[in-house]
Amino acid sequence: MLLLVSGLVVLSGIIQFSNSQRASVLPERSAEVISEVQARNSTNSLIQTAIEKIRSDNTWEGELTGGDILPGSATLKTYDIENIDELDAVDSLYSVGEGGWDTFKVLLFSEATYGESKVITEVLMRRDSFSKYSYFSDKEKTSSGNNIYFYSSDEISGPIHTNGTFKMSGSPTFYGHVSSPNEWRGRDGTIMGDATPDFQGTTDFNAQSRELPSGAKVAALKSAAT
Repeated sequence: MLLLVSGLVVLSGIIQFSNSQRASVLPERSAEVISEVQARNSTNSLIQTAIEKIRSDNTWEGELTGGDILPGSATLKTYDIENIDELDAVDSLYSVGEGGWDTFKVLLFSEATYGESKVITEVLMRRDSFSKYSYFSDKEKTSSGNNIYFYSSDEISGPIHTNGTFKMSGSPTFYGHVSSPNEWRGRDGTIMGDATPDFQGTTDFNAQSRELPSGAKVAALKSAAT
């Protein structure tokens, strides 16, 4: 089952349990269950925190710990095409799925212990991909340094994004989501100036900047494809 999370797709999820007291007598089972639940809650909490971080910053990666807030001991680490070889295959049951690794897949690997119980939760996700955009730019400048403008004759379907500032002239029409870290400017150079763009879809002019894949990720992707 696929779960769509604000542009992020959860491709698969795995929860493992291990308990050194599986052979214990029945009266001890209730304590065993409580330990498993506490450990599972800790891994789920870190997974949810990681998802929220990726939702607010699509490029986020790194590690999380439960600290003094969560019961027991809990950690989470992200794995992608660059560092997946670091993950111990003995602990992990993940399957990267059809197509193998690419620069947008990320594995959230969370492990928690409480008492005698150990729980591992794995969620394989796909980050928001550049391929969904009908238009994407790092800055709204031509190679010669001139401003790029959208004009009245322009009708753009699908989502568009720039890390720079959109420039508008006249009444261009946008049917998909339009996003940028900056408010658009008119030909007069002022914020939301003399143009009258027609936004048929949603807009976000306080969006996060999106970095293009690093050279290391591109190299790793090429290596995985050969």
